[in-house]
Amino acid sequence: MSGRITSVAASQTDDVQGISESLAAAQRGLGRLEPTDSDRDITVETGYIIQQAVMQLREQAGENVVGYKIGLTSPASQELFSASQPIAGLLWERSVFEGADRISLAGMHAPLVEVEVAFIMRTALEGPGVTAREVMAATETISVALEIVDSRWSGGQPGLGQIVADNANAAAIVMGPRISSTDLDVSSIRVDVQVGQQSLSGRGTNVMGNPLHAVSWLVEQLSTQKKRIEAGQTILSGTMTVPTPVHPGDRIRVDIRGLGTMAVTIADS
Repeated sequence: MSGRITSVAASQTDDVQGISESLAAAQRGLGRLEPTDSDRDITVETGYIIQQAVMQLREQAGENVVGYKIGLTSPASQELFSASQPIAGLLWERSVFEGADRISLAGMHAPLVEVEVAFIMRTALEGPGVTAREVMAATETISVALEIVDSRWSGGQPGLGQIVADNANAAAIVMGPRISSTDLDVSSIRVDVQVGQQSLSGRGTNVMGNPLHAVSWLVEQLSTQKKRIEAGQTILSGTMTVPTPVHPGDRIRVDIRGLGTMAVTIADS
């Protein structure tokens, strides 16, 4: 499977509209989807078609896309889903919390927290063939970010195509301190995290060897759709830590050397 992002017009799947409407509602916190056998067989290509259809529905409802997220950026995560490359999803304005010290898990089902490097773009990036150096040159600032991921599918672990259709499991993002993009070698980043009583660590090299490589991959993928990363958009480059369950009442503390610290409390309700 190529994982190429495909336009909605290319879909020949009768169920795309129904699944898209159900996922759009579920992403607003209105329940979960019980997958059918055919849902479990959704391919990555069809998953992107559904993701695009959900995007159209959410935009029609007045929501705004403010960037992208990249998932499955480590060999271990790709092996878990028999994937040959990362996957991409959208960042929605209503799901991004700037500098929040408290966040609710309301409407989520089995949330996991990830620690990522976020790139905030100064200029647009258009592929193909964008290098890591060009990504850095187009970046305005870099931030530590906490991403909460959650699946809107019930019935156990979803397949890779289901995850893509469900916007790569994006649920909420908390943005931390920002620094100038010229002040940091992102491949050398190290992070220490406390999630409740659990201690975690990670590093920038866990993300495709360098988080800049993940952004380059995204630009390449968007180019197949004749799209680009726009100035002002935020790009989550992929988790540096193992996705970790998070619960109401947990306190999450993050120290990313070179990017600063942040702390977020998960609301009890």
